[in-house]
Amino acid sequence: MQDWPWEVADSEHLDDYLQLYARAADAERVVIMEMLLQAATEQPNAEKLRLTWVKVEALLNQNPHLHASTAQYWCIWGYKEQDLDVYGFSVSPYVRAWWRANYPVLNDWTE
Repeated sequence: MQDWPWEVADSEHLDDYLQLYARAADAERVVIMEMLLQAATEQPNAEKLRLTWVKVEALLNQNPHLHASTAQYWCIWGYKEQDLDVYGFSVSPYVRAWWRANYPVLNDWTE
């Protein structure tokens, strides 16, 4: 099952994923990051999303190059900012801001 990290991610297990990430090797961290981003997206309100993002962003900042391709996917660059609420993930605006801070060279696909 190709999308299993997204399908099995559960926002109620966020702390478990954070603990797994701390003990994991890099290859496992890529998959766990996908689960963390999905769990962030499933937060029930904006405040919980923001609090979850703080934790996820800290992990992204520890090793930005490891998670660059994952973050790029969650940015949903094919859509404009104002369309993210329809076509993106609730975490996409946060991931875009993180991306721009770490990879400031904008290409046509980031506009």
